[in-house]
Amino acid sequence: MVSNSDAILEAQKSIALKVVEPAVDADRPWEDDLLNRQEIATRLTNLVANQEAPLTVSLHGQWGTGKTFMLRRWQRDLEKDGYRAIYFNAWEDDFCDDPLLAFIGQLAEHFKATGFQAFARRAADVAIPLIMENLAGILRTKTGITFSLDEFKSKENTLLDDYLAQRASKDELKEALTDLAEKVATDTKHPLVFIVDELDRCRPTFAIELLERVKHIFDVQNIVFVFGLNRDELCKSLRSVYGEIDADVYLRRFFDFEFNLPEVGSQVFAESLIDKFNLGDAFAELSSTSRRREPIQEYQDLRRLIPQLWSVLGLSLRDIDYGVRLLAILTRSISATSKTHPLLLGLLIGLKFRNPELYLQLVTGSFRTREVMDYIDRTARWDLGGRGFDAYLDFIEGYLYCADVESKTALNPGKEALSELDKLLEGDSEYSFQIISRRARYSDKDLVQRLRGAIEDGQMFGVRRGIFASLSKLIDTHQSELRQ
Repeated sequence: MVSNSDAILEAQKSIALKVVEPAVDADRPWEDDLLNRQEIATRLTNLVANQEAPLTVSLHGQWGTGKTFMLRRWQRDLEKDGYRAIYFNAWEDDFCDDPLLAFIGQLAEHFKATGFQAFARRAADVAIPLIMENLAGILRTKTGITFSLDEFKSKENTLLDDYLAQRASKDELKEALTDLAEKVATDTKHPLVFIVDELDRCRPTFAIELLERVKHIFDVQNIVFVFGLNRDELCKSLRSVYGEIDADVYLRRFFDFEFNLPEVGSQVFAESLIDKFNLGDAFAELSSTSRRREPIQEYQDLRRLIPQLWSVLGLSLRDIDYGVRLLAILTRSISATSKTHPLLLGLLIGLKFRNPELYLQLVTGSFRTREVMDYIDRTARWDLGGRGFDAYLDFIEGYLYCADVESKTALNPGKEALSELDKLLEGDSEYSFQIISRRARYSDKDLVQRLRGAIEDGQMFGVRRGIFASLSKLIDTHQSELRQ
């Protein structure tokens, strides 16, 4: 029989600490397309369909916009429609000194045991001498020692002898590639599509050489290249090699068309990550096996409200990804009797990224609630708040009053704030408000009443001075674990 504690432990273990990209279902590649990337893929398919002339396309997207997700599924989608499409993660192969070797290897692997194998093998045969000559040049550059091709050949594995015996030029390789692409087009009625992903993450020299190889060797009929990249990062790579050049202009000479992947809404991104990290199961188990029923409500608050807060605070997609992973590892360590206070936890993590100084004030207990709320008022993107966000802020503000440095008594935290709110309700214009926020002072009585209720709620759920110090220990400790 499984005990309650064992069931909770098993549920917590199910929480992912890092989301591994799942294998793409060949029959239903878009079934998990939460960001509606299939629509963009369809446009790309319409662009490359029946394309005969050489074509090179760049698809730019910032980190977290789903480039890799989309390109991997698009490749499967193309194959379903009868295309020959190769997905190539350039970052995984940038250990090679010559990108041509990686390209030829991808071709050989893709066409292995198919009717195109002989054509791909011919391309590999004529490419090997070019690759070997390039490697000799690299050795000469790095060591200052000049090798003739014969000398270099004699130092290599004898398995390369057959390749080295076939001296081939760039034109011979292009001819072999042309024959391969023509065979593909004849059989499939579509061009050969080569999808190159993660170029911006490669070594700068590898990325540049890869583009050069495509431009000078693979520029043949019936081959389409689509590059998924972060243009800003790739421009930085170019400048690291060539200095302060106009990198945008330099890149344009490689691409016939350039497209931008639409930005993902940060709230939608956060919600999808929370689902992927499987946080709901652990909170559900906590609710079913403990005497208190709050855990499932805490998860619902976390799932619905934290993405809204982070979106309003303007967290980047990268920060949101890190924040959700931090929530995941925190959830793995909570007990059935502990309170997570997800509203405050989300606020702390958001401020840690957006305003570290204010975060430190919260942690050390030197903050005033009005300073936190006034900061949110000044910087928030209210248009991104979504339904119910005002009520979320009411609870945050009420809980903050309970933990405020002015809450001098543990028996009645928030007493001073309640006093000032009552003065507001009484219309006392002579009262000097020192604790409550600008938001409270200049709002209607309904909001003031809601704040009073939020303070009383915080008192009931044990929000006291020092709670931020306790929560920050969890955050900072586990953040260190994530960095290891």
